[in-house]
Amino acid sequence: MLLPYEEGEPGPPGYYLKLRARRGLIISGSVTLGSAWLLTSIAGAFLVENDGAGQNFAPLFVPVVGPFIALGTGDPNGFAASVLIMDGLTQTAGLTMLIAAFLEPERVWKRKLALEVTPIQVGDATGIGLRGTW
Repeated sequence: MLLPYEEGEPGPPGYYLKLRARRGLIISGSVTLGSAWLLTSIAGAFLVENDGAGQNFAPLFVPVVGPFIALGTGDPNGFAASVLIMDGLTQTAGLTMLIAAFLEPERVWKRKLALEVTPIQVGDATGIGLRGTW
């Protein structure tokens, strides 16, 4: 069980302080980066297949830096250039969120696991059991 950490407050009995990656940033960064890269890859596959000048848009398959590379190799017009810039910035934002999730972990209180060996009764038999609380 996890409890929120408040700066300067003493920990509740039976809990210890734990650092963990920020789940919200992991989820939002993964969705932002993944969805932008997926759409770019689909568009890149279409452009590479139908590009009469060669593989000028092949860099679109590379995450984060691909849209910026395609600006130079693909020779896009004004609207396509702005789309590539926005796409590259969106992928960069997703990657930034993922990195931040691990570089700035959150503090939470986690319950200590306590185990004890105890006699147990099962029907008419008596044995040894392990009981834990967390």
